[in-house]
Amino acid sequence: MSVYQVAKELGIEEALGKDFEGKLALWQVMARVIGQGSRLSARLAQIHAAGDVLDMKRGFDENNLYDNLSWLSENQAKIERKLFELRRGGNKPKLFCMT
Repeated sequence: MSVYQVAKELGIEEALGKDFEGKLALWQVMARVIGQGSRLSARLAQIHAAGDVLDMKRGFDENNLYDNLSWLSENQAKIERKLFELRRGGNKPKLFCMT
């Protein structure tokens, strides 16, 4: 199973979104799993065919990657909420009083 397939099954792709920023964020996650390195090394997407796998319509450079980190920071709460909802399966938690 590929790193991309695992990200899809865990809902990471859906939580990040399918726009350019979401796809770039997903690439940064995948690049980190594939190999530990700097954000600059994540720029080597062409070698790993990430652009094709993620259906990215345009290329990116290290400035896009650093800007994307800001986007992730600004959207962190929304992304975490979405992941929680996806993993919870839409069921609301039930509380029981055991006293």
